[in-house]
Amino acid sequence: MHIIHTYRAILYQPKGDIRNSLSSILPALFILALCALALYSVPIGVDFTLLYPAGRAVWAGENPYLAAPAFFNPPWMLVFLAPLSLLPIQPARWLWMIFAVTGYLLAFRRMKLDAFAQVALMLSPFIYFDLGIGNYEWLILLGTTLAPAWGAWIAFLKPQMAIWWLLVWIRRGKWLVALPVVILAALFALGLYSLPAQGELPWSADVFPWGVPVGLWLLYLAYRRDDGLIALAAAPFLSPYLALQSWIFALLPLTRSRWGLVAGVIAAWIYAIWFLMFR
Repeated sequence: MHIIHTYRAILYQPKGDIRNSLSSILPALFILALCALALYSVPIGVDFTLLYPAGRAVWAGENPYLAAPAFFNPPWMLVFLAPLSLLPIQPARWLWMIFAVTGYLLAFRRMKLDAFAQVALMLSPFIYFDLGIGNYEWLILLGTTLAPAWGAWIAFLKPQMAIWWLLVWIRRGKWLVALPVVILAALFALGLYSLPAQGELPWSADVFPWGVPVGLWLLYLAYRRDDGLIALAAAPFLSPYLALQSWIFALLPLTRSRWGLVAGVIAAWIYAIWFLMFR
């Protein structure tokens, strides 16, 4: 009887309250479904497995770039990896996935996306792929929603994706965001930091250089309108390399139209299936 009364209370509450309930319930259901599915998806977190040795190298006093040859991130990525590396790799993977789901939802809320947009994005293949392989697009998105003095360090964990957001921050007079860029450039000049060669990335889902005109047009619109979501959407078109999950950035401006977002998510699934199976 208690369950019946609970459902009755949900069904007959005002429309605004129903939306609030759904915005709380649906992400929780998504997490449960994802965890249940992941139990049958072994191995998971292949990208996290490549990053994990870099965190372990911190405690061993070793060079993380030598300990993890696939670690191409700025050195401050170790702030996230080192604590997790104190755990065995399997629990660390699961914890990373929980952080990712939470990070995505928090980023979308801070972007002021409604419940429909949040759920639609969480059902896109790009986020599903990101959670499955253990990458961290969620950190980049979350970084762009934080105060620039802090958020820039997180956003620039993937310089090729966040560099275009820099224009929006500078347009708003937040010049401090250039500090991570200056430090990265200095490390690169000294040979202490390097980016992967494009020819070594058969997994790249980039459209470079054919996508550059689209990216530049989006950048122009972003700067003219002071629109961060459009600036983020420009990144996949301008990056010389990116993984499949990075295309989640291109869906962000579509959140302003429900039908546009639905069409975008459907198109994303078609593209993702084609890329993974036929490319």
